[in-house]
Amino acid sequence: RFVEYSKFVEPARMLYGVWKTSPREVYDMLKAALTRGSGFKMKLKNLMEILTAFMYLIVPNDLIPDAIPFIGLTDDMSVLKMATKAVLDELERYRSFINRTNSAAS
Repeated sequence: RFVEYSKFVEPARMLYGVWKTSPREVYDMLKAALTRGSGFKMKLKNLMEILTAFMYLIVPNDLIPDAIPFIGLTDDMSVLKMATKAVLDELERYRSFINRTNSAAS
């Protein structure tokens, strides 16, 4: 059987972008987005993608069962890719927000 590994290259690169980011920074971003008065507003689409992906990945029942070799993980990879892109987009916006906030305070 031939598995096209190129499908997994882009999601792997995106995951690396999140993994090299401090988990604390992602937590701070989500906390700021969900806290009133913080000034940082996350795009609703990205927030919903992140929360939906988190719920999908922790619930044991998948659209395609993981027990099916290769195919069972494709739905998980698709959801993970979507969430990773949303996290990276929002991290960029959050870092800009923090830089603007810090420069305004100086």
